[in-house]
Amino acid sequence: MSRLGVPVIVVVIGEGGSGGALALGVGNRIYMMENAVYSVISPENCAVIIHRDSGKAAWAASALKMTAQDMLSFGIIDGIIPEPGEGAHTDPTTPPTRCA
Repeated sequence: MSRLGVPVIVVVIGEGGSGGALALGVGNRIYMMENAVYSVISPENCAVIIHRDSGKAAWAASALKMTAQDMLSFGIIDGIIPEPGEGAHTDPTTPPTRCA
């Protein structure tokens, strides 16, 4: 994809993880849904590697800084697509508002 002659626009709509997260990183513009996560490792796998305990996944998720807000603050993504209420899947007919 890095050699395509057209812009590549990436939207992370749920979980962008592992090798897929690396592949998505070549986009010319990267956006995330407000409730999506983006990381090169899952919190469960990270917890197992560091603590040998998948039960520490919540700690790992916090340490990984994998939310859309985190990614925007690090300059990894270009914008956040707002979601209604509990997520876009709960109200699929309402179009998203402007990207943050």
